[in-house]
This record gives sequence, structure tokens and C-alpha cells, in this order.
Amino acid sequence: MNEVRNNNNTKAQQPFLHTKNSSKQYSIKSENRIKTSHTDLPKSIDTQKIMNDFYDQCKKRQRTQNFIHQRNKSQQMQCDSLMQSIDSFPSFRNQIKTTHNSPPNKYLLFNTCEKILHQKSNGSKRIQTKQAEKLFMQQINQNNRAELLLKIEQYIRDFFTEECREMANLFDTFMRELNYQISDQKYQLTLQEKQLEIQKIDEIIRMNNNHVWAHEDMEKQLVSLKSQNMNQSNLIQKNDNDIKDLQTKINQQKHQLEQKQNEILIKNRKIKELGYEVLQLQRKLDYLENKALKDHRQSTQQMRYSIFQSQQIGSNSNLSQQGNTTSNKENKFTPLIEEQQEDSSLSITEQEDEEEKELNQIEFNTERIVETREKESQVGQDLIINYTTIKEVQTQLNLTDKKFDDLTQDICEQAINFIEFLNIPKDKIESDLTQANIQFLNINTIDKLSEEEIIKFVDQQISQSGIQQNTPSLVRQPSMRTNMKRASIIFDKQPIQNQQTSINNSKVKSMLTFIKFQGIKLLQLENNVKESNSTIEDLKMINNNLLLQNKELKDQNSKLIDQITNLHIKVSDLENQIMSDAMDLNQVLSQQDKKPLNQKVNTLAQRKNKKTAPQLGQKVTISYDFQKNQSKQLIEKIKSKTMGKFSNFLPLKLVLKMISTFYLEKITNQKENKLLRDQDMSAYIYNYYLQQFGYTKVTEQRFMILVLSIKKYIQIVRVNMFAKFMNLLEEKSNYRVEELQRYLEALEYVQNIQNLGIAIKDNEQEQKHYIPYVRALAYLGQLQNFNFTQEELNYLKQDLENQKENDPKNINKAGIVDFDLLMIRVLTIFRNNVEKTKLYVINAFAACDLDGNGMCNLDEWLLLIRHIEPDKFDEDKFEEIFEEYADLLEDDEKNLSFDRFSILCMEHELFSDAQQNKFLKVKSNADAEQKFEQLKENWIQIYTEQLKRLNEIKMEEIDKQKWQKILAVLDRKIAQEHNSKKPLLIAFKIFLEESK
Repeated sequence: MNEVRNNNNTKAQQPFLHTKNSSKQYSIKSENRIKTSHTDLPKSIDTQKIMNDFYDQCKKRQRTQNFIHQRNKSQQMQCDSLMQSIDSFPSFRNQIKTTHNSPPNKYLLFNTCEKILHQKSNGSKRIQTKQAEKLFMQQINQNNRAELLLKIEQYIRDFFTEECREMANLFDTFMRELNYQISDQKYQLTLQEKQLEIQKIDEIIRMNNNHVWAHEDMEKQLVSLKSQNMNQSNLIQKNDNDIKDLQTKINQQKHQLEQKQNEILIKNRKIKELGYEVLQLQRKLDYLENKALKDHRQSTQQMRYSIFQSQQIGSNSNLSQQGNTTSNKENKFTPLIEEQQEDSSLSITEQEDEEEKELNQIEFNTERIVETREKESQVGQDLIINYTTIKEVQTQLNLTDKKFDDLTQDICEQAINFIEFLNIPKDKIESDLTQANIQFLNINTIDKLSEEEIIKFVDQQISQSGIQQNTPSLVRQPSMRTNMKRASIIFDKQPIQNQQTSINNSKVKSMLTFIKFQGIKLLQLENNVKESNSTIEDLKMINNNLLLQNKELKDQNSKLIDQITNLHIKVSDLENQIMSDAMDLNQVLSQQDKKPLNQKVNTLAQRKNKKTAPQLGQKVTISYDFQKNQSKQLIEKIKSKTMGKFSNFLPLKLVLKMISTFYLEKITNQKENKLLRDQDMSAYIYNYYLQQFGYTKVTEQRFMILVLSIKKYIQIVRVNMFAKFMNLLEEKSNYRVEELQRYLEALEYVQNIQNLGIAIKDNEQEQKHYIPYVRALAYLGQLQNFNFTQEELNYLKQDLENQKENDPKNINKAGIVDFDLLMIRVLTIFRNNVEKTKLYVINAFAACDLDGNGMCNLDEWLLLIRHIEPDKFDEDKFEEIFEEYADLLEDDEKNLSFDRFSILCMEHELFSDAQQNKFLKVKSNADAEQKFEQLKENWIQIYTEQLKRLNEIKMEEIDKQKWQKILAVLDRKIAQEHNSKKPLLIAFKIFLEESK
């Protein structure tokens, strides 16, 4: 038995060893094939042939599976037929019956089992085995168990020895062929994979070489473009420096020109004054001559009166003297009267322009204002008694250049002589200038005349005005005696006159030489002005040419920058393509959308202490004194009046800086004092100035200067938006207080986000307020909290993408956007949403506003929410919202206006049409109108029933009167066929619910 077992084991191990050796041989062959494939690799593989072979092998495998299935089926049929034949055999059936009745015969059982076990029929061994198992189970007992077990064991051993040898050989051959086939397929697949890898590597190398060459070419182009850009930037910088130098020269020339013009004006004024003085001196000479003649005539008359001693003649002479004195007095006082009239007319015009002159003289210094405000804020209530104001005075001195080299000794002597000449006593006598005197005073004629001709002309004028005018008065005397005396007096007076005329001639001569010198200086100044004007024109031409060249260079520079950016983009694309090809040519990278980084920002201020709700009848007091200022009146005054003479405008950078300061100050102040939320920008600025200066007049002046300066720069978007917040434009164009709050909340939001982007420094004085693009995108993301729809947000994001600009400092890689342009879009959508909300919340507002005063108090607000929005009702929450956003005050009680009511409903999604219909238990507005008609038809009966019910209810008299009053208002409005049908239905249902 052991030998048999060993033989069987050796026989069973032989196919295993054979398969093992064959697998080793196959592995060696496959390795040799792989090694040869690396050396002798064909350039192309017929993949179609490989697929056809694989398909044929699959078909063969399918046929073998079908054959095995058919064989098993035929064996099963043979087994069934054998079992039927056994059952039909009578001796075997009787034998089985006897085995049950009588004790089994041991030899019979063995013989039967051996016959079956050693039966060699055409049937399969499987059927024999089943049959032997069945007989074994039938025949086994305590008597034959050992022998039968030995027989069955021997049978099983022989069976497995016989059967497994053939099966092992079959399995060995099958596995050997299968392994060979699998290894062949594996070899073909590895071969194909290696070839594909080689092709891919070759393609990658080829593309890499192309990309490297293209990259090198582009780098060369980039270097050349950078060099060109540097040259052009240097040229632009040089041109800018030249332009700056030219501008400084032009400014210096302008300054010199202005100084020369001022000097010319001063000297022209002096020349005119000198001309007037010359005329006055001539008139003085005439007056003195006339006075001397009159004195001589009076003396002769007195001598004649003494000779004749006649009272009548004396009385007549006294009358004539009185008439002459009165005429002289009148002549003396006439110019004084005319001067007073002129002074009065000038005072009237000065009073008209006094206000604008005061505004022009005011200096605006914001730094001093801020320092004063900080000093005043440090003073407490206990120090006000000892507090004394300190007035700060700021003096601005402008020093002008003086040319002391122009003064010589001759000029000083002429000036001294001229001053001595002007020290003669003056009488207020005015006369018209003659054409000859005007011609004489012309500078050009003075330059042409010599000094002797000027003196002769003056003597001629004196003789014509003095002697010729006095001779007719002397001829009129009829008597010879008087003529003789006149002649004697003239001869006596003549040397005195000659002496006086010589003195006057010397003074006139010195004066005329001074005037002539001034004329020469004026001509020199005019020539200098002409030369400076010509140089300015030349510099302007050069400046224009340089500006054109600078513009062309900037255009070329922008084109080169665009080319450089395009090349950078191409280079980056090529590098990305190379990296992606090297990593995996069959995969495509997909970009994931970024999720919004910021969560909802709660803009409502959270209170630390929870306030209790006011009871019925309790009044809430609040101070609204900040709205009672003169800002609106001043703005209306500026709108209605054109102040053409005002020129003291603030610089643009100062206005922009003040705008930023006011925004930030209002954000911080309204956090400390929530009452300032309802204050518009104009009232806030007026109170801000009032706190700084303390005086109403000074505050109004500063406020008007700021408003006029804003109107001047109103075409700038940033200034225009601030003007709308101050209500400087038309009523429809201006922004409301709620929209101002949205703007300030957005400004505070984008400034507080420190983890997104980098804030732009020194942005306060720029015409555009730029913010990082990522911060603007985050702000749009949190607008969903304010009931902005997805379509509106998509529109804003698309518009924001179009507005995006590159950061010139390249700090924010994602770009920057104009904050004011963004907020214009946001506030437009916000206003449209508010107007849409008003269309349906008007019904709820009208239901609580039955008296028509346009307000909603706290009790009505909570009443509406409790009945129409019962799921959202939270008394403490909505009471806090009401206390914070109430914008009207009547009889010391806070109320909501319709605009503020609509905004709160929009933000908290209250009182929609669907919710109102749900409260009324109707499906649409048409059903509500139908229900109202039914109520109106039965109103008389309903009214009497409700009135009777109110009288029967046990409640306080005050509450009963209140409900009776509400019922009376409903009765009046329903009887008048009021248009607001739905509000009346809502009010009536609330009345029914509350009066139970």
C-alpha cells in the first residue's frame, strides 16, 4: 500500500514539476524576448492583428465552455436513466426490502457494493460513485461497519489514484498552454506599451525642443522689447523733466510778467494822479490870479467909496461882497458834496458784494480744525467754568522781490523835488480836462518834446488861462482912473508874478522830467513784457511739441506693454503645456470654482442689555435736535442763487480728502450715537462744523464754501455721489438716508476685510476710490443677506468683471475696482427692490395706518407681525429693530415712515402677497376683492353685531373706546367705497382677532 501511495505521489508530482519547469522556461523565454524587444523594437505594431487574435481566443474559450456544459448535461441524463433502470429492476428492489425486514447479510452487502464499485460500464464514474454512496448508507450497520469502511477507503484511494493522474496530466497540459497564451498576450501588451511610451517620449522631446526654441525666441524678443521700453521710458522721463523745467520757467516768466504788469498798473495810476495834480495846480494858479484881481478891485472900490462918502454906494458894495463870499463858499463845498455822493454809491455796491468778499477772504485749514476739535473734546463738564477759548490766528506773508539796483541818485532827487512840489496847499476844485491837456499828458508826445518846448507850452497855458481871462474883467471898468490904477497895480504886481511863475516853472520842469523818466521806464517794461510774451509763446510751442511727442511715446509704450504681456501669456501657456504633457498627456486639468470666503456679516448693531418692551400708553422720548439746523436752508439758497463773484474755492485734493474724512467720521460717530443713523450728510457736516467752530456765522461760511467747492467739481464721480448724499442735485437724483447707510456699511465692510487683498494706501485724495477686486467680490457675495436675487448678483459680478482694472503698483494681482461705480450699481438695484416691495407692503402699511398720517408706531408694527407673520414673530427682536430704525417722532413717540417700513419688510421678508392672502384665507387678490364686496354688502349687519359685542365685553373703558374708534374708522372708509380694499380686509380681521 505504501509503495502504491508513493508511486501515486510521484506520478502526481510529475505534472507539477513539469508545469514548474515549463513556467521557468517560459519566464526565461519571455525575459529574452523583452530584452530583444528593447534592442530590436519595430517602429510600428499591427494593433488590428493583436485584437483579432484576442477575439479568436475568446471565441475558442467560449466554445470550450459550451462543450463542457453539454458534456455535463449528457452525464446528468445518463445518471437519470441509470437510476430509472435500477428502480425498475425487481430483484434489486426486493433485496432492498429484505434488508429492511431481516438483518443484512454481510456477504450479500459486500458483493453488491463490490459489484457496483468494480462495475465497468459505459456510464460515468460519477454515477457509480453516487450509487455506491447510496448503497453504503443503506447497508452500513454495527456488524459490517469496519469492513465496509476499509472497502470504501480502498475504493476511494484507487479511484483518486486512477482519476487524478489523468486529470493532473490534462490540467498540466491545459495550464501550460494557458500560461503560454497569457504570457504571449502579456508580452504583446508590454511590447505595445513600451512602443507607445517610446513614441510619447519622442513626441514630448520634439515638443519640448520646439517649446524651448520658441521660449528662447520669445525671451530674446522680450529682452529687446524691455530694452526698447527702457529707452522709451528714459526718453519719456527726460521729456517729462524738460517739460517740468519749461513749466518752471514759464511759471517764473508768468510771475515776473504779473509783477511787471502790477508795476505798470501802479505807475499808470500814479501818472494819472500826477496828471490830475497838474490840472489842479493849473486851476490853483487861475484861482490865485482871479483872487488877486478881485482883491485889487475891492481895494479900488473901497478907495472910491471913501472919496465919495456915499452910503448907497457903500451898501451896494457890501451886498456885492456878500454875494462874492457866498459864491466862493458854494464853490468850495460843491466838490465835498459830490465826493459824499460818490462815497454813498460805493458803500451800497460794497454792501451787495460784502458776503462774497468775506467768503473769498476765508482760509480753510482742516488740520487746525481737527486739532481744535481734539482739544475741545478733552474738556469735561467740571472744567467748563474755568475754560477759556483760545483764538488761533494764521498769517500768510507773501514776499515780493525788489530791484534796488534800479534806484539812482538822480531818481531820488527828482522824487524829492516832486514830493516838495506836491506839498502845496490844495483846494477842492474840479474841472473837466481839455483835449489839449489830454494830448499833453500822453506819454508818447512827452517823449518827442524837449524840456524847453514843454515849459513854453506850460507858460502858454498859464498865460491863456490867467491873463487873457482876467483882461476882459478889467476892460469893463469905465473910468480912466480905475484903468490907471489897474495899470499901476499890474506893473507893481508883475515882478511878483514873474518870480512866482519862475518857481512854478522849475517845479513843473522837475515834475515833467520825472514823468518823462517814468514813461521811459514804462516803455522799457512794455518791451520786456513783449519779449517775455514772445518767449512764453515759444515755450508754449515747444511744450505742445513735447506733449505730442510724449503722447506718441506713451502710445508706443502702451503698445509695447501689450505686446510684452501677450508674450508673457504665451510663454506661460507654453510652460503650462510642457508641464502638463510631461505629467500626463491624457489628462486635462479642471479648475474648481471658488466658494465665497466670507460668511454673512451682521450689519445690525447688537445690544448688550436687553430692553423691555414699552407698555401701552408709554411714550419713548428722543432728541432730534440734530435735524434742526440751517443746512437745508443754506443748500436751497445756493441752489437758487448764482454766486458769480465767488472765487475762494477749495482745492480738489482737499475736497476729496474731506469727503473721505466725513465718511469715516460718520461711521464712527453713529456707532457711538445711533441717532445719527437717521441724519443726512448735509446736516451731519453742518453739526460737525458747529462743534469745531462754535459760532453760527463761521459755521455757515465754512459750510457754504464746502458746498460751492463741491458744485464746482461735481462732474467727478466721487464728488457727484457725495453731492447726492448732501441733496445738492434734483430730488429724484439724490440718495436717501437708507441708501447712505448702505454705502457706509459697504465702505466699512471692505475696509475691515484684512485677509482679502491689500488695501491701497494714499487713496484719500484721488479722484477714484479704488479697492481690491477680491474685497468687492466678497461684498457682492454677502448681498444675499439683503434679498438680492441670483440674477441681480450675476449682473453685478459681470459688471464688476468689466470694471476691473490692473493694479499699477502690481500689489493686488486680481486687480482693483472703483468703489463708487460699484456702489452706484448696488444702490440702483437696492432702490428698485424697495420700489417693488412698496407695491405689496402698502396694503399692510395702510391696514395699520387707518388715520392716514403716513406713520406706523411700535404697537401697530408688532400687531401686524403677530397676525400676518406668526411664524417669524419674536417680540424682543422686532421691537429692537423698530427702536433702531424708527425715523419719525410725533408727540415724543417714535414711528416708522413708509420708506423705512418698506426697507425693513424687504430685508426681513415680511408681509408678502402670499402671506397676506394666507392671513385672509384667499388664493389671490381677485378673491380678496370678492370677499371685500361680500363684507360690504353685509356691513350694516356686521357693524351692529360688532358694536353690540364690544358693549357686552367686559374690558376697561379706555380699551373699549379705542376699539370703538377703530370700528368707526372702518365703518367710514367702507361706506365711502374706499379704493384700498385689501388693507380694510386685513384691518377688519385684525380687529376681530384682537377684540375677542
